[in-house]
Amino acid sequence: MCGFSAEGARGWSICSFELLNSKPIATSTAAFFWQIPSGVFQGEERVPEAFDRALSAYGIRAHGIWAAEHAYTIYNRRFHEIQIISVYAAEVSGSDPQLNAAEHDASGWFQYEAALAAVHYRGLKDGLRSVREYVTGPTAPAPELCLRAERPAT
Repeated sequence: MCGFSAEGARGWSICSFELLNSKPIATSTAAFFWQIPSGVFQGEERVPEAFDRALSAYGIRAHGIWAAEHAYTIYNRRFHEIQIISVYAAEVSGSDPQLNAAEHDASGWFQYEAALAAVHYRGLKDGLRSVREYVTGPTAPAPELCLRAERPAT
């Protein structure tokens, strides 16, 4: 999932993407890295409900949710399995996320180019590109990609 905050009129003239700085896993030799907030579907959960559950852990809520027309496959060393990852975009507003100190050191809102430079893995980069192409780039995203569209309270 890719969280973004948008300011401005219809269409997102100013758009920044949320990234989390992850701590290395105790059994891993990996260094710290920036990643996009993510989650896993549970049971018969639909995409908006999965977003609500996953983002509630950070103290934020998605007002708009879109399918980003992208999925990719990875081998996850941590779980020793192949995973297929669907990319969605969520428009959020409000305060910075509340982080679990055991998992993340920091979070940040990045402009598109900076977010693209901060993430390392091809799937994350391609996911950001797809969000920009199909969701945040057009004046209005295709209605069939919209899974939730609410205007945040002001």
